[in-house]
Amino acid sequence: MQVDLESLLDSARTILPRYLIFSSEGMRDRISSLLRNNADAVLPPRNSRTRERERHLLLYLQRVAAKNDTFSEFGPSGWGKTSKSISGITLGPEPGIAKREGFPIGEPVEYDYSQYQHQVPGGMISNLRFQLRKVGVEQKIDEALKETMRVRAELGYPIMVTPLSQFVGSQAAINVIVGERYKEVTDQIIQYALGYWGREGAELMDPQVKAKILDRPRAKEWAAWQPPEPSIAEIRKKMNAEQVSDEELLLRWNLSVDEIQAMRTTGAPKEYLTSRQPLVNLIDALSKRKGYRQIVIQKGDMLLSLNRGAPAS
Repeated sequence: MQVDLESLLDSARTILPRYLIFSSEGMRDRISSLLRNNADAVLPPRNSRTRERERHLLLYLQRVAAKNDTFSEFGPSGWGKTSKSISGITLGPEPGIAKREGFPIGEPVEYDYSQYQHQVPGGMISNLRFQLRKVGVEQKIDEALKETMRVRAELGYPIMVTPLSQFVGSQAAINVIVGERYKEVTDQIIQYALGYWGREGAELMDPQVKAKILDRPRAKEWAAWQPPEPSIAEIRKKMNAEQVSDEELLLRWNLSVDEIQAMRTTGAPKEYLTSRQPLVNLIDALSKRKGYRQIVIQKGDMLLSLNRGAPAS
């Protein structure tokens, strides 16, 4: 225990101070206090207060190890801009990574209470609109979203995440397009009613809706179906992966060989601004600004001045 505590305190003193420069004020004061209270070479007596301090230090170290960008009040999107109207600089939010990479810039959307009622994910709403547009009834999008609420309730309120949200949304779209509820159903809805996607879901369904879904020949086919249970050796043989590693086999199970090759030839992931070195990132960004001869950064007792001099002859 003695060795573990000494290692914890030593790691905290070595790692955490560099994150205090631009951390939020409350967090900075708390961590500084924890490090100061544990600065003596002799470990303090073990009691509830010291154990609480140790827990805090360990949690902060875990956040750093997990690259948790909320540790700093700037984070990966903390892009700054300078202002000529005052001495020094002001920091304000600007599009950073999205602008640099040519991605669409997000905008706040108008508050919509119905989002909390139907709970359809945003990306799925776009897909729902596309399905309706294909058959010429895009104007029925609001009706389809209302139908989504009804379908979800009749299915026993499944959680609206993949793949269950797609089951609910697709069936709602079909009900609106066909004009008669559950006259046509997807295979996934039949499977859901049979309990293939969880016994609890099938048990919580509206009994009349469940009976209507299962009263068709396709449902009887699915009821007689037994899922295959191939061995690993059989899977490897089928995928022509008898000599590859387990990791490669899992990749091939999810992706084609061409997709795996394309992923590997793309190269390493791009490095983006993070809060791991907030001061270095800030200075690097400010040094690239044009039209300013001096930039001053001040926080507490720390003062940093960047001066642009005449080019060397």
